[in-house]
Amino acid sequence: MLARTLASPARVNTHARSIRRARTTGVRPHASARVSTASFGTVVPALGRDERKTVVPPRRRATARVVPLARPHARTSVATRATEAREHAHLVASVGALFALDKGLENGLKAAGVSFPSALIGMFGALVILMVTEKLVGEDAANKLKSTVSPALNWITSWLPVFYVPSLVVTPLVLTKIAPSAIAKVLVIVVVGFVSTIAFSATSANAIRGMTGTTLLPVAPAKAAPPTEDYVYKMWGGILAVSTVAALATGANSAKVVTMLAATVCSFLVGNSPDVKAKMNPIVTTSVLANVYAAALGLVTGDGWMGMLGLYRTGVPFGLNNIAGLGAGDILMTFLGSVILSFAFKVFEARKIIARHAVEIFGCLVSTSMFAMFTTAVAGKYLGLSSALTAALVPRSVTVALAIPVTTLLGHPEMVSVTAAGVVLTGLIGSSLCIPILNKVGAKDPITRGLATAASAHGLGTAALVGSEPNALPYCALAYALSGIISSVLVAVPFIQAALIGIIGAA
Repeated sequence: MLARTLASPARVNTHARSIRRARTTGVRPHASARVSTASFGTVVPALGRDERKTVVPPRRRATARVVPLARPHARTSVATRATEAREHAHLVASVGALFALDKGLENGLKAAGVSFPSALIGMFGALVILMVTEKLVGEDAANKLKSTVSPALNWITSWLPVFYVPSLVVTPLVLTKIAPSAIAKVLVIVVVGFVSTIAFSATSANAIRGMTGTTLLPVAPAKAAPPTEDYVYKMWGGILAVSTVAALATGANSAKVVTMLAATVCSFLVGNSPDVKAKMNPIVTTSVLANVYAAALGLVTGDGWMGMLGLYRTGVPFGLNNIAGLGAGDILMTFLGSVILSFAFKVFEARKIIARHAVEIFGCLVSTSMFAMFTTAVAGKYLGLSSALTAALVPRSVTVALAIPVTTLLGHPEMVSVTAAGVVLTGLIGSSLCIPILNKVGAKDPITRGLATAASAHGLGTAALVGSEPNALPYCALAYALSGIISSVLVAVPFIQAALIGIIGAA
């Protein structure tokens, strides 16, 4: 009966009169007359002041109005998937753009007979474009230009160690060709070299800071890398399982390449998990696990451990005609050029810090780079190391991506695996000794400690320092990139390159 009363024409007319009265008098229906229908899913119009009564929505409408409540969620899900699809497309496009730029420059310089690393030219070119855009058009325009590749920059930051690992993975293969006495000398150079380099760097940074006296400004902390999505683990785990079965069933080299690629990525995912990362550097974990897998696969297939490592890094340069000859390590290392290009955007982000502390930064990094390279060359010569081994150790304080071009410029591209091993060993030593040495030499402020650590022990030393001194992070990150850039540029200078080669001996 109540339902019939609510739905009657008289009730409808009464409500209509209420609405017309509100329009003509400007008096809105009383708020208290609004009926909450959360329990029913039905909207009942508010009644006027004179028509207020207790109204219960009819039961027959409850069911009809409940069903559509699920529709907004469905629309949201579709919108979310569309957004994710656009983000993934942007990521693929931006990574592809950096990769294509790197390879285009590489091929162009080769055709022109230019031996200078193409990735470094690309990095400086990108930095110049950003700076010119900011100067002529404005900061917003430069930031928009940067945002076009920001997904690629974030991706590179998250996966950076993976691109360093291949040269380190094949280190056991390289060490089989080096005499044990030479290995002992290498260890002496790396350990003593690190201690002397960080002490020199901190002392020089302190002296320059004392002369400039520039006040440090607060710097926003760097954003942490986002966690790896679950689907990434599932995808690469599936690739590893399927490719392993294929490699064992067919014995095809192509299947072995794919399974070693998947094994490297999966090893990194394990090494980069919080629990494992807290105990061991992801680069070391990835290298060890990848070698364990290579040894196991080589045992089952009959290729042997060294045979699998030989297939892992074939040394075939990237090219559309050479894809079939690439090993898993070769595929990963093709992205090193893109990594170097990304440094341009990192430097651009820190341009205000660089401008404010230019004297301290460049004074410390240039002097440290020269000290590290020339003392290493002299030590190798004095200890009787071969020119190849000495050249491989010259960039030991530089991040792997930029250390490899230095070794190549010195005429020994075949020794880049030793270079990678020397760089990682230097970083591991630095992660343990950087803080005690900095305290010993009296390095106190964040910029001095950050510059000295990154200039002598690159990323691994940086991670150790900022774990307890987060205010040093901006200067560590800056020096981490600039130190390698400066070393590469210095070695490319003809008279410096000739001086180093004169000490270590020609190839």
